[in-house]
Parts: sequence; structure tokens; C-alpha cells
Amino acid sequence: MRYSTMDEIRPSAEQQIRGDAGMVSETETGRDKSAVLRVVVVVGDPSLRNLIRNRLSRDARYRVEMTNSAATPHLPFTTRGADAVLLGLTEILSLGRRKSKLLDDLRRHSKVLLLLRRSELVQSLEIASRCDGFVFVDLNMERLAEIIDLALWGYCMIPPTILSELTSHQLRLDLIQELRRDELQVLALLGRGMTNRALSGHIGLPESTVKNIVRSVLKKLHFRNRTEAAVFAFVHRISIQPWADMM
Repeated sequence: MRYSTMDEIRPSAEQQIRGDAGMVSETETGRDKSAVLRVVVVVGDPSLRNLIRNRLSRDARYRVEMTNSAATPHLPFTTRGADAVLLGLTEILSLGRRKSKLLDDLRRHSKVLLLLRRSELVQSLEIASRCDGFVFVDLNMERLAEIIDLALWGYCMIPPTILSELTSHQLRLDLIQELRRDELQVLALLGRGMTNRALSGHIGLPESTVKNIVRSVLKKLHFRNRTEAAVFAFVHRISIQPWADMM
């Protein structure tokens, strides 16, 4: 899979269509620009289903099929022959341990794209890594057709803002080991939405001391505010807690 940002993707797509020097032409990929593409959508949310249908109905190249989310376990059979399968995150998560096998089975015959919100990416990285691409329903739905085309060519579109967020999250995870134990404890508890007063009672330190610890955590991990730290701590609670326990 090749990755491109939204800023880079349009010229890349146009070059592929023209078969410019250094790019892969449609003849080489075996894809005909005029061919009708079968796209199967597996989403339970009615409003999202309608949005997808409206976006793709503007392009005569797509034949869109909506599949009942209850049929998700049987998708490898019902989607056979589909060019692309759009899967809602909720539908994938509902499969529990079976989700990895389902995704692998689907990718043997179709390009699989995950539908999710930008706030869900970090906790969905394991699933996203098993797909051929992803569509952020709150960020780039207006480019849905282009995202599908790129997935068929072997590209995955990643908005620059998402790359920036992922990089900052990873850098902060790397910096966690540099925090003191009291700072790690406070960070972990911030993820539970605790106030300074609640933190003080929980860890047995004066509220003024807790306030200084919070300020130190924000500075060391480069958070803009307490809310940003709390969201980070909640999302990465599985990674943070072991550090707090072992020190």
C-alpha cells in the first residue's frame, strides 16, 4: 500500500490516469476508466448510507449496493466480485475476534475501505492497518469517489492533519518513560476526568502539589491544555497504566 496526503493525491491521480512518465497507466494496472465498478457498502447508520449513496450516484462508473449490517459475517460470500467494500467501524467491531479473519478474507477479492471518524483512528489502528484505505466521514467524504479510485490503484489517502496527530501521539508515548511516577499517576487519572481536588484525595497529595504536577505533565508532553491531556490519557490508557504501576 502506498500512502499520500490529500495535498499530494490529486496530481498523483491525474498522472496515473494520463499514464505520465514514472507513473502507472490504467493499461498497466488492467483497469478501464469507463468500466462500471461494483461497490458494496456495509453501514448501519441510515444517514451515512444516504450520504454515501448520494456521493457515488454522481458518478456513473459506480454501481452501489447497500448490505444489511447484520449480514457482516457472510460478507466474503455476498461481496464476491465487488471492486470495493466500504465497512463501517461499528460493524467491524461487532465481530470481535472474527474481525481480522473477515478482513483478510475480503481483501482476497476486493479492496476494503474503513469508514470512521478522525477521533476514532488512534484506537482503530490495528483494524485500519488491515484495510486498503479509510474514509473519514467527518473530514473527507466529499472526495469519496477519488479515495475509492486510489485504493483500487494501491494508494491510501491520509489527510495531513491526521498524519500530524499520529506523529504527535507517538512522540508523546515515547516521552512517557521520562515522567516521574507521580506524573504518570496524575496523567492516568486525568484520563478518568478527575479534577485537581479529586486527584488530591486519590493520591494523597495537597491540591497545590497536584496542580504543579499537572502543569509539569502538560509541559513535558507538550499538551496545549488539560483537556487535550485527558483525551490522550483515555485513548492510551492501556499504554500509560503499566508505566505508572511499575515505577
